[in-house]
Amino acid sequence: MIPLPRLIALSLLFTFPLASASAHKVKQSPLQRYVEGQVASFSGNPDLAARDFFSVFEEHPDDARLALKTYRQAQIADNTKIILSTLSHMEKDGFRTGDGPFLILARAVQQHKWKEAHQLIDRMEQNHYPLFPFTPLLRAWVKFGSGEKNSLAELDKVDASIQIFVPETRGLLLLATGKYDEAWPFLDPVMEGGSGRANHLRIIAAGIMSHRNAPKFRALLEGSSASLAKARLLLEKNPKAFPTKLTAELGLSELFLRLASFMGDKQSLMKPIGLGLGRASSWMTPDNAESWLVTAEILSSIRQLSDARIALDHISADDPFYNLANSMKISFFLQEGRKDMALNLARHVVEQPDATVEDWYNLAEIEGDNGNFEAALSALAHVERVKSQDWQMWILKGTLLDSAGRWPGAKAAYQQAVSLAPENPITLNTLGYSQLEKRENIQDASLLIMKALKVMPLDPAIIDSFGWSQYLSGNINTAILVLEKAVQNAPQESTISEHLGDAYWTAGRHFEARYSWQASLVTAEEKSISRIKKKIELGLTSDLAAP
Repeated sequence: MIPLPRLIALSLLFTFPLASASAHKVKQSPLQRYVEGQVASFSGNPDLAARDFFSVFEEHPDDARLALKTYRQAQIADNTKIILSTLSHMEKDGFRTGDGPFLILARAVQQHKWKEAHQLIDRMEQNHYPLFPFTPLLRAWVKFGSGEKNSLAELDKVDASIQIFVPETRGLLLLATGKYDEAWPFLDPVMEGGSGRANHLRIIAAGIMSHRNAPKFRALLEGSSASLAKARLLLEKNPKAFPTKLTAELGLSELFLRLASFMGDKQSLMKPIGLGLGRASSWMTPDNAESWLVTAEILSSIRQLSDARIALDHISADDPFYNLANSMKISFFLQEGRKDMALNLARHVVEQPDATVEDWYNLAEIEGDNGNFEAALSALAHVERVKSQDWQMWILKGTLLDSAGRWPGAKAAYQQAVSLAPENPITLNTLGYSQLEKRENIQDASLLIMKALKVMPLDPAIIDSFGWSQYLSGNINTAILVLEKAVQNAPQESTISEHLGDAYWTAGRHFEARYSWQASLVTAEEKSISRIKKKIELGLTSDLAAP
C-alpha cells in the first residue's frame, strides 16, 4: 500500500486545477508546471509557456536546456522580462544562442550605455561567441553612437566571409555623418528594385536628406509602390515625419534586420536566431516598421501566426508600411483558415483614403473565396479601371464570372487574357480547360492546351488538361497515358485522379477506376465528394462525369 503522504503528493502532481497561471504556481510541483508549459507551447500560447518554464527555471537556474527553452518561448511572446532574466544566466554559460549577445547589446545601446556595449563586444570577440565575426560592424555603430571619430575604420577589419554586409553599413554610416556623396555609391545598389527593404532604406535616406535640403532626396521616393506613395504624402504634409538623423540605434537596428532576414531565409534551426535579431531591432527602434515586418515574417514561417499579427499591430496607421502590414495580416488569417477575419480586414483596408489597387485586388480574391462573387466583381471593377492591360486581372474576372454562372462573360474575359498574353501557358490553359468543362469547342480548346504544354511540358495541371481533352475527344488510351503521368507529378490533386478514374472506367478497367476515384476523395472539394462517392458505388454514368 502506498503511504498516505506520498499518495497525496502523487494526486497533486497529476491534478491540473483550472485556476489562473499566477494563482496556482505555488501549489504545483515543478514537473507539473513544466508539463503545463509544454502543453501551452504546443497549444500556441508561448507567453504562458514562457511563464510556466520560467517558474521552474527559477528553481533550477543551472539547467541550460531549460534556460534555452524558456528563452525561446519568451522570445516568441516578446516577454522582455523573461528574455533578459534567462539571458543573464545564459551569459555566464558563454551563451548557447547566437542572438543572445545582440539582445543585450540592443538594451545597452538603447540606454546609451556605450561602455557596457564595448565590453560586451570585447567578450564576444575574445570568447568567440556565435556570430563573433560581426563584431567590427557592431563596434562601428557603437563608436559612432559614443561620439568616437574612427567608426568607419572598424569596417576594414571585417572578415571576408561576411563582406556582403559591409557596403550597406558603410553607406549608412556615411549618411549618418552627412557625407551624402560618399554614401551614395554604397547605398544605391541596396536601394534598387521594389523590395520592401529597398523602399524602407529609400524612405530613411529621403527623410534624413530632406532635413538638409539635399537635392537627391525627392528622387528616392519616386515609384508606384504604396509605401513610397504614402511616404511622399507624409513628407509633403509634415517635413518632420521621419527621423532627423540616423542614430546608432537606427543603424544597428538596420544591421540586425539585414541579419534577421538572412537567418529567416535559412534552415529552420536558424530562424530562432533571426527572430531574436528582429526582437533586438524592435527594442532599439520600436517605431521602425521594418522591425515588426521582419519579425512577423519569421514568426509566420515557424507557424506562430497569432504572435505575427501582434507584431504587426505595432505599425501605426500613418506609417508608409501600414498597408503592407494589413496585407500580411490578411495572409496570416487565411493561413489559419479564418476567412471571415481576413474578409473583414480586407473590407476595412479598402475603406481607407490611401487604399491601393492591390488592396482592391486582394478584396476581390477574398470575396470570391468566400463565395461572394458579385461583391468580388464589384471590388475588381476598381482594379480594371487602372489595370485593364493586366492579363492576371482578366483571369480573375473570368473565374469570378464563371463561378457566378455567367459563362459568356467569363469566356470573354479569358479571351481578353489570351489576347494580352498570347504565349502565356496560364492564359492558354485557362481558356482551353474552361471550354472543356463546358464541353464546347473541344478541338479549339485542345489546340490552346497543346500550345501551353509546349511552353510548360512538366506542369501537372496542363498535362491534366491535355489528357482530359484527349478523353473528351474519344482518344481514351492516349488520355490514360497522359493522365497517369499527371497523377505521378501531382498525386494530391483530386481533379486529376478523378479524371484518370473516368478514363479507366471508360476503358473497362473498373477496379483501377474505383481505386483512382477513392484516391481523389482524400483532397476533394466538398462540392465534388457526393459525385465521386456515387461513382465508386455505382460506376460512371453521364450525370456523374467529372467536369
